[in-house]
Amino acid sequence: MTNKVFFEAQLNDVPTKLIVDTGSDYNFISKNTADKIRTAFRTSLNHVFITLADGSKHEVKEKLSVTLRDERNSDVREKEEFYIIQKLPYDGLIGQDFLQKHNCTISYENGKGTISMKKQEDTTPDETILNKIYSPYSWSKRVKEIITKYQLSNPKLGLIKGHKMQLHLSDDNPVR
Repeated sequence: MTNKVFFEAQLNDVPTKLIVDTGSDYNFISKNTADKIRTAFRTSLNHVFITLADGSKHEVKEKLSVTLRDERNSDVREKEEFYIIQKLPYDGLIGQDFLQKHNCTISYENGKGTISMKKQEDTTPDETILNKIYSPYSWSKRVKEIITKYQLSNPKLGLIKGHKMQLHLSDDNPVR
């Protein structure tokens, strides 16, 4: 029998015991636990269905955004998203999305599974990488220039009501 690995964390200051599921791509939380987290931001979802490892199928109607704090290392606080499942039999689970993002390690020392989260260090990117990145400001400025040129040659732009419209714009400076 395999020991379950749990990660004890606070989600918006609500204590939880989350199962570490290396076979899951995403993080999930039970509706019961999600309802205890009153200060969390919820997003409605449409037509999202998942199948759990036990073969059970569930519709996911909401996603929860919370601040996660590691119980053993209170310095580690991270924004995380959890998909809410109606009848999940435990508080929640963390999947590959979380494990990879935080470079987690799992240990079975002393016959008990534990997980460690490494605090991400701030780093400055290499100067050559910075030169290749368009800032949102410069990119939005360029888009505005292109649309303005298009609008001047098409004075009815913006006057169409009740119709969807696509603009096929091109630029000499492609997005990288």
